[in-house]
Amino acid sequence: MVISSTPVANIEYWSEIEALFISWISTPDIQSFKKVYNLAFDFVAEHKEVRLFCADQTRSGAFGPEHEAWLLFDFNSRVYSLLQEDIYVAVVFTEDHFNAIVNNYQLYRSDSQPNFIHFNYFTRLQEAQLWLQAIKKGQDKILS
Repeated sequence: MVISSTPVANIEYWSEIEALFISWISTPDIQSFKKVYNLAFDFVAEHKEVRLFCADQTRSGAFGPEHEAWLLFDFNSRVYSLLQEDIYVAVVFTEDHFNAIVNNYQLYRSDSQPNFIHFNYFTRLQEAQLWLQAIKKGQDKILS
């Protein structure tokens, strides 16, 4: 189900696994970036069962440090305040982007890393979907 479509991204809800999917169409400026994530936040606020997320950055490329800092220090704390539970995020990059991250990654201070967000990184959307499906299946088993 399509939640929203902007010039820089599409937001969808994958009901079969209760996951929110952001497909970045182009590299956003900071205001467009915040707008997309705030639209996603509004959806999650109305559907608090959502704990699985996927962001496809294969068309947008890397985001700038301002984008990452806003996610890390502002947005993530709002998500935790809302949900008060762990969330799982699959991020999809191009092969070149993935390799650049692996080779050039600089970790923020460990005390600034949110411990309630579990990231996994992929170069194929299908792999990301399979990981999220496995998480969902595991959560369903625990609850039953």
